[in-house]
Amino acid sequence: MGNVMFLNKAEFEQLEFQPTPLDLGVFVRDLVDDMQHNYGEQHRLILKIDQQCGRPLFDSKLLLQILTHLIDNAIKYSPNGGKVLIKFACQNNQVIFEVSDDGIGIPRKDQHNLFNAFHRGSNVENISGSGLGLAIVKKCVDIHGGTISLNSDISLGTTFTVMLPRRVLDADQLLKVTGKSIPDYQSGSHFLH
Repeated sequence: MGNVMFLNKAEFEQLEFQPTPLDLGVFVRDLVDDMQHNYGEQHRLILKIDQQCGRPLFDSKLLLQILTHLIDNAIKYSPNGGKVLIKFACQNNQVIFEVSDDGIGIPRKDQHNLFNAFHRGSNVENISGSGLGLAIVKKCVDIHGGTISLNSDISLGTTFTVMLPRRVLDADQLLKVTGKSIPDYQSGSHFLH
């Protein structure tokens, strides 16, 4: 029910986009650690940070939706003992997130509809799901002004790639927007909760 409500709000543009400076390394590391703890040893989550990205502006609630749904799906559609690789890097003015699994893959004929609400791959009939997760991910990516794509092969796995614009505040802008100076943000993760 929560996914339906979230998507309904997103569709009618009632979601508030509240970007704040976010330490992506800490944010993603904490998320992956929490998810690994929740899933235990059934799946191995591997985080690869290719480059520090500083503190770009992202809406942490929407970014959490994006990454949680992608990682959950990677786990759900992978065999027990499977690996899920989560990577992110900054290139030019973009932050690129990749979530890859060694799962069942997505039939090519289903791929163009996957981001539509209630659409699921034709090969997942025995795996529970609502068909809302990727629609939510797409909406959150759109709100950030980014793009999402996928590459998938049956029985080999799937990789989702999210590219979000990397916007950064300079010291004066940060103070004006948040009331805090850069040293206040260097002491820890302030935007995870």
